[in-house]
Amino acid sequence: MNLSNLRASRDTAEFIARCHAARIRLAEACKDPLPVRDAVLSDIMSANAESEFGKEHGFHSIKSMAEFKQRVPIRSYADLAPWIRRIAEGGKRVLTNDDPYMFLKTTGSTGSSKAIPQTRHWRLGYRGPAIYAQWGVHHKYHPYIFSHPHAVMDLSWERDDADETFGVLPLQAITHRPESLGETDWTPPWYTAPWMDFRGNPLSYQERLYLRFRHFIGKDLRAIVSVNPSTLIAMANHLNRSTERLIRDVHQGEYGGKRQFIPDPDLARGLESMAAAKGCLTPATVWKNLNLVVCWKSASAAMYLPQLADLFPDAEAMPFSTTGTEGVVTCPVDRHPTSGVLAITQGVYEFVPVREDEDSIPLGPDAETLDFRDLSIGGEYRLVMSQANGLYRYEVGDLYRAIDFHKGVPRLEFIGREGAFSSFTGEKLSEQQVVLSCRKAMGLSDLHSNMFTCCPVWGTPPRYVFIIEAPCPWPAGKVARLGEELDRQLGKANVEYIGKRASERLAGVEVEVVGAGAFQRYWDSRIAQGTAASQLKHRWLQKDDDILRRMRALEVPDFTERASTAMA
Repeated sequence: MNLSNLRASRDTAEFIARCHAARIRLAEACKDPLPVRDAVLSDIMSANAESEFGKEHGFHSIKSMAEFKQRVPIRSYADLAPWIRRIAEGGKRVLTNDDPYMFLKTTGSTGSSKAIPQTRHWRLGYRGPAIYAQWGVHHKYHPYIFSHPHAVMDLSWERDDADETFGVLPLQAITHRPESLGETDWTPPWYTAPWMDFRGNPLSYQERLYLRFRHFIGKDLRAIVSVNPSTLIAMANHLNRSTERLIRDVHQGEYGGKRQFIPDPDLARGLESMAAAKGCLTPATVWKNLNLVVCWKSASAAMYLPQLADLFPDAEAMPFSTTGTEGVVTCPVDRHPTSGVLAITQGVYEFVPVREDEDSIPLGPDAETLDFRDLSIGGEYRLVMSQANGLYRYEVGDLYRAIDFHKGVPRLEFIGREGAFSSFTGEKLSEQQVVLSCRKAMGLSDLHSNMFTCCPVWGTPPRYVFIIEAPCPWPAGKVARLGEELDRQLGKANVEYIGKRASERLAGVEVEVVGAGAFQRYWDSRIAQGTAASQLKHRWLQKDDDILRRMRALEVPDFTERASTAMA
C-alpha cells in the first residue's frame, strides 16, 4: 500500500469512528434525555448571554426550562426579522455571541424565502455531529458503504460557492456549502471528490448528475443518499436520458468531449446490452449491488415510495433525518421505516397540540407548550424550537405526529406544514385530503400515476385543476370519469367541499393529463432559469396555479386530454 492509500485508509477509519461515536452519543442520550435537554439549554444560554438578545432576555440568570419560557416569548420569523436584518447590515453580537459567518436560505415552502443565521458554534457543536450520527446508523446496518471510494453516492449536499448575499453576508441553501469548518463539521471521505466539489465550476444540475454517472459507472455502488426522494427520481430519469451519451463516453474514455477517463470498450458493450434489454439504463441494471437508498419517507414524500421500489427493487429505503434549514428535529437511531427520534442533543423542543380549527393561526407569544415527555402517541403537534444559531422559542411552522417512544424520547413523523391547505370559499382543502382523494379516484378509475399535483384556479366560480402524469396514453372516457371521481372523493374527504359545490360556489374538478417525464421537464426548466435544485420541492397541493401556467408554457405535446366536471 502506497503512502496516499495508507493516508486515505487512515482518514476513512477516523471518519467511521466519528460516525460511530456520534451514533452512540445519541443512543445514550435517549436513555436519560432530560439532563441532555437541560445541558443543551444551558449551553444555548451561556454561549449567547452577551448578545443583544441574550442581555435583553436575561440569559445569564436563566437556569431552568420554566425560567426560559417565562423570559422568552414565542416568536415567528417575522418577529425575529428586525434582529436578522441588523446582522445583515453588519451588526455584531445581535442574536448570538458567535457572529454568523453566513445565512442559510430556506425553500420558502409557505411564503418567501427566509435567511437563517449560521454560526460556527452551531455548526461544529450541533449540526455537524447530527449528520455524523445519522451516517453512523446507515453504517451500522450497511457496513460496506464506506468500503471503497465509490461505494456511496451522496446527493444530500454539494460543495459550492455562495452566489447570493443578504446584506454583508453570503446566502446559501443548507445543501450547499464551500468549506468544512473543522473535524466535528461534516467532512466525509468524498469531501474533495470531483463529483462533489463544484466550487468555481458552473455546471448545470443535469450536468452535475451526469458527471456523477461518469465517476460511478462500472463501480460497485452500494448506497445512494438524498434528502428529498424527488432527487432520486430525477437521478434515475437523467440516467435514462443519458444512455447513449454515457455508452459513447465510456467507450472513448471521455467527458465533455475530452479524454478524462480510461477508455473501457468492454464496459460500454455491457452497458449497451443492459440498455437493449430494458430500453434504457436504470439504476438497478447499472449497479446490481445497490442495496441502500436514503431519503425522506413521511408526509408527502411517502407518495414517491412506489416509484423508488420500482427503481431500486433490491435496496432498503431508510429515512433521512427530519432536517430543515432552521435545525435538525429528528434523527434515525435504528431501522424504523419512516422516522427517527426527537434529536434531543440538537436543541430545545416544545410542542403545542394541533387544533383542527386553529392550525393556521400563529401561536401567541405566551402560548402554553408541552415538554417532549408529555406527548401522546398518535397526537399531532406544532413545533416550537430553540437552537444555538439564534432561533429562540421559534415557531417553525411544521407539524409532527408522535408515533411511539424510543426509550425516553418520542419518535416523531413529519406530517406537513401549517397552512398547507387551500380555501376559496371556506372549504379549507388540505394536502392530505388531496393525496388520499387522488389515490382513491385513480384506483376506482383503474388508472395509475405516481406524479400529480392539484392547483387552485380562480374563475367564476373558482375550481381545482389536477395535473396528472400518465405513464402511457389514457382514453378520453377514463379521464372524464377520473375527473368525476376526484370530485366525489374530495367531497367525501371534506364536507365543506360538498356544500360549496352544491351551492355552485366551486366549479367541478378539471383534470389535465401530461405525458411521462413532464414534471421532470418542468423541474429542469426551473433549474435552467436559476432555481437551485435543493430549493425545488414537489407539492401535491399548490398555493396557486403557477405550475399549471409554467407547464403549459413549455409547449410539450404531452397534454393529451382535459376533463371537467364543472357542469356536473
